[in-house]
Amino acid sequence: MYVQPYPLAGFVTTADTLFNKCYPLLVSITDTSIVNIFGSRSWDLGNGVATVGNPTVGTIYQTPGTYTISLIETTTNGCSDTVSRSITVEGPVGNFNILNDTICKGQSITFSIKDTSDVLGYLWDFGDGTTSPGISPVTHTYNINPPSGTTNVSLVLWSPDSACTAVATNPIYIFPVIAEFSIGGPDSLFCLNEQITFTNTSTNATSNNWNFGDGTSHNGLTPPHIHSLHPDPIQLPLAYQIPARDVTIPFLKHLLFCHYLKQ
Repeated sequence: MYVQPYPLAGFVTTADTLFNKCYPLLVSITDTSIVNIFGSRSWDLGNGVATVGNPTVGTIYQTPGTYTISLIETTTNGCSDTVSRSITVEGPVGNFNILNDTICKGQSITFSIKDTSDVLGYLWDFGDGTTSPGISPVTHTYNINPPSGTTNVSLVLWSPDSACTAVATNPIYIFPVIAEFSIGGPDSLFCLNEQITFTNTSTNATSNNWNFGDGTSHNGLTPPHIHSLHPDPIQLPLAYQIPARDVTIPFLKHLLFCHYLKQ
């Protein structure tokens, strides 16, 4: 009769030598068990992630907390031993609210931090090249037209010992409306009562309101031909709408007028 000895289960992890175990933490775990005739092994990594019975397994601990890792080592005769060890993952946690995440260029958004734990300090990155120290709520004005109409705002958090950092990121939307028009003719020099053609070259507008600077106006994409009457600026206040907001961006072009003496 042959009696198999019980195995002596054991394992090591790559987190064993880490002083600060900040999330997200990638951990590799290796079986170091002593077993006479190996039968099988079973891992439980403590975070609900399924594993196979390989000698080395790995996982990522995505949030702070204490996780218990267990290994069951079994011989061919069913003799088994279990070893369990805990690993504590650290780091600050937080997110932020956005008041009005869809705006137009020149408007402001208010941000406020929420759901924090293990936070000593924080920093705002507004996604337009500017930052701000830890103030909440904080209001920021955007003077950019991002090509995609979207930019990301980030909240950078520090733990009390400054050993761990975390970043929460959320998008905001800046409606890219650009007011522009061209003036017919080789230049902008016209004589009084001369016919002038204006072409609307604006982008992403839903309504267009023209002010010709001579007391007349027009609502529409492209105005009819007009005659120059007064040497005043021609203005296109381009009106557009997004939910609950109306904004007008004026775009000015000046015309020069000539006077002549009838012979």
